[in-house]
Amino acid sequence: MELVKKHILIICSSNSVGSALIKRSSSEGWNISHASRVKLSGEKHHFLDLTSQESILTFCNLIKDGLKIDALIFLCGVLGGSALDQKTHFEIDEDFTINAISQIKIIKNLINHFTDDGRVIFLNSISAFNGSYDPTYAASKAAIIGFIQSMAKYSSKNIRFNAVAAGLIEDSNMAKQFTAEDFNRHRSETPTGLLNLSVEIADIIFDMCGPSWKNMNGQVIHINGGRYIQG
Repeated sequence: MELVKKHILIICSSNSVGSALIKRSSSEGWNISHASRVKLSGEKHHFLDLTSQESILTFCNLIKDGLKIDALIFLCGVLGGSALDQKTHFEIDEDFTINAISQIKIIKNLINHFTDDGRVIFLNSISAFNGSYDPTYAASKAAIIGFIQSMAKYSSKNIRFNAVAAGLIEDSNMAKQFTAEDFNRHRSETPTGLLNLSVEIADIIFDMCGPSWKNMNGQVIHINGGRYIQG
């Protein structure tokens, strides 16, 4: 198949979508590199602390010493789960650092290390469009949408920037933070009555790396069962 032996780089690979995406990419014959703050076994894994400038630069230099990137996937997200008046300044900074600023810095450092047909895909959130009880989580996710639209339109590089804005992922660590009442509310407010599964989101992201999606740029794919409908 056309995509065999291409190189996918997955950031924040230790979550449930990351595990599913690694498995799918491996089954399709891709070269895989991945990074997370949680230390995973395997030579393809790199340690990366998104809150550390030194860690980001060290990681990017390691990647630039290797294969060029065909697809760069960001699966990062921290949900503090607090209202604004309950957040510390440190927590606000951390939300934006992990959910947006660090990812932009990684792209800045790696943008010249892509192949001629590169893809950048962010796992984003329905909260960027529908709001959230955690306003800095929603705001930091929304910042990425503005970033991909700007890069898609104005970047001089031949790289496509897109996002998947998912509703609640049923088997994610984030979902495990929810009370049973909040979890059931998400399902009841979703017209299909279905929540996402990690393997389904991973399959969508991987398929977006393929040739059928080559002319999609600066777009957001909404996977939320109709809980949010883009106007």
